Amino acid sequence: MWRAVARQGDLPTAGAVPVLRLPAGVGGAMTPYYEAGGITIYHGDCREIFSALTATDLLLADPPYNYKLNYDGYTDDLPRDEYARWCADWFSQYSGLASKTVIFPGNGNLDIWLPIKRPSGIGCWYKPGNPSSSSVGFDEWEPWLYWGVRLGGSSVIRATVSKQGDTGDHPCPKPMALISMLLVKTKATSVIDPFLGSGTTLFAAKKLGIPAIGIEQSEKYCEIAANRLSQEVMELV
Repeated sequence: MWRAVARQGDLPTAGAVPVLRLPAGVGGAMTPYYEAGGITIYHGDCREIFSALTATDLLLADPPYNYKLNYDGYTDDLPRDEYARWCADWFSQYSGLASKTVIFPGNGNLDIWLPIKRPSGIGCWYKPGNPSSSSVGFDEWEPWLYWGVRLGGSSVIRATVSKQGDTGDHPCPKPMALISMLLVKTKATSVIDPFLGSGTTLFAAKKLGIPAIGIEQSEKYCEIAANRLSQEVMELV
């Protein structure tokens, strides 16, 4: 288990919202896997950890899309009705505590997400040159759903997909540029990512000085994320 010690110079300054902490007395599985400089990782199922967390400004989620990918031994292939119930279950447990919410539903899953709760708007992640394809051609875009106050600027975010050398064998990490632009666009002052994966959301939040929590069920991915975050700390020493 990781436990990094925050230094005075690591702490976020402007815009920090000190609400991302578990209540006193909560321990066991709720003990942080990693914690430093306003960035925290919890190892576990987000549905079990949500109840111990207080409100945040932004919930940013990139859940498994039920595409039959292998996530550290978990094969993402639930029956479609069961997957829909799972999406509604985890979403309902925390979404009301976030001022703003961004979710990547995955192409082909809008019919699942729109009935759960109609979003305030739907944005587009434009990813030119993406090699994945469908019956209509190469999938060079992907929707992101948004709930919250009106945002300015374009609804299209352009970020290419490329191999990231520090994300281990995670099958589909989002580009750092994409997550960074979303954090800026939503003017996030704090963020929770309930499906942390290899840690890109926390890495982007750290660089922007935004306090953040990530929750991840795979200890292997927790380790990858902690390594990414701690490597930057070591570079500053």
